[in-house]
Amino acid sequence: MMLKVLFQRFRKIQNNQDGSIFLEFLLVIIIIAILAAIVIPSYTAMQNRNKEYSTEDKMKQVVTSLEIYNSDNGLYPLTEDFPSMLIESGYLKEEQARDAWGNNFQYICEEGNVYVLRSYGADGEEGGGDDIVFKNGKMIEDGVYPNK
Repeated sequence: MMLKVLFQRFRKIQNNQDGSIFLEFLLVIIIIAILAAIVIPSYTAMQNRNKEYSTEDKMKQVVTSLEIYNSDNGLYPLTEDFPSMLIESGYLKEEQARDAWGNNFQYICEEGNVYVLRSYGADGEEGGGDDIVFKNGKMIEDGVYPNK
């Protein structure tokens, strides 16, 4: 008899707590979702900013290689010779010819005296405000984030 009374009281307590346990669980899930909504975009923006800065650094290395090549040969490699001419001559390593997103740098040099080196940025397409562009050793477009 005593067990029956205890069991009935336990069921009453359990029934009363079912709603509150569910609400507590729901509240925890909502808090986690809010925190994720705050953290994930910040993390993504930080990753893109780091990739952009890394690309700028790589492009500066390529620019240095182009300037050394020009100093040694009297002109810059032509469009069709980039990056193979620099790699074969030892001025540049193959992995330096790609941006942080894995895309090849775009290079234009028609007559050997003026060049444009471009990364299309995160979207991989020309325009959109995220391109990074160097012209004859000077950065003329610095992507989405302010130049460091």
